[in-house]
Amino acid sequence: EVFDGYAEQLDLNMDQFRADRASDEVNSVVQADRAEAQRLGYTSTPTFVLDGQKLDPNPQSFDEFVKKIDEAIAAKSQ
Repeated sequence: EVFDGYAEQLDLNMDQFRADRASDEVNSVVQADRAEAQRLGYTSTPTFVLDGQKLDPNPQSFDEFVKKIDEAIAAKSQ
């Protein structure tokens, strides 16, 4: 229901959304992503990665995200 609500807010074609969500193709992609996340040790949703590094703890605000991104850019510039 939650994802249906998101899809409706995005004005998606609900019949297509439901068909895609139920498809074997989409399920295999989701399962592959899930397996990869487990392999990498990601144990929560959402998990954020910046420049190949897991952000731990996850930023709790937009400003925290901006700060992390700015720090990563500054580190690359050195």
